[in-house]
Amino acid sequence: HVLGSRGLGDVYKRQVCNNINNELSHCIKKVGLYKYDAFGNTKNSLSFTLALLDRENNGIVINSIYGQDNSNVYSKPIIKGTSKYNLSYEEKEAINIAMEKKSN
Repeated sequence: HVLGSRGLGDVYKRQVCNNINNELSHCIKKVGLYKYDAFGNTKNSLSFTLALLDRENNGIVINSIYGQDNSNVYSKPIIKGTSKYNLSYEEKEAINIAMEKKSN
């Protein structure tokens, strides 16, 4: 049996493990949450920014701004820990929190 031979079986197993590892590198591995009071008029910090990043610090940052009359949600793509769009202080904080986490 071809896969039963020691050499080829080991090569196949190594290839499967490398493929799995490559797929996992694109999964969310780092999460950063930063809560804040967007307008200074609520007693709770109901606004938040959430960064979801993979091993290479690629992903998305989501910013939810809560106001007494309305709420808005925005998202921006993140590549290597930054974005081609201007990032707010809160978005940068969430990204920094996420990037401080170690990924395996």
